[in-house]
Amino acid sequence: MRRRVLLVALGLVGASAIVIAINPQWHTRTGKRRAVSRLSFDELDRKLKSGMTDAEVEDYSRELRGTRVLWEGEVLEIDSSHRVYLAARVYPANFEFEIPVEAAARIKPNRRVSFAGTIENVSVVVTFPPMPNTYVRFSDVELK
Repeated sequence: MRRRVLLVALGLVGASAIVIAINPQWHTRTGKRRAVSRLSFDELDRKLKSGMTDAEVEDYSRELRGTRVLWEGEVLEIDSSHRVYLAARVYPANFEFEIPVEAAARIKPNRRVSFAGTIENVSVVVTFPPMPNTYVRFSDVELK
């Protein structure tokens, strides 16, 4: 509420100023301001597994690129370059991102973590035994 009052007091009553006041979860690390989308992993997973062709998956991935989401998953692995692999529900991994060494030290395998991240790429990977697995790569990840 203070932010809204401050913005109005400064005369910044435009639509973007009101959105910033209402939703303070804007991504500012890269200088881009992106609101957190309401897209859920389950929604994304259903759509990708609905019989889309490879070309449709690529188009959908391009459409989602840059979308900021707030999701959670179970940490499966953290490699030596601080790349983190998480599963949305159970093995195998569905999410991949890099984080700074300080952040990597705070998380442990087999624990659930919440994170905000910007979607870079979405794909369907066939695992063994043969089954489609939704896979999402992120950038600009912040652990919650």
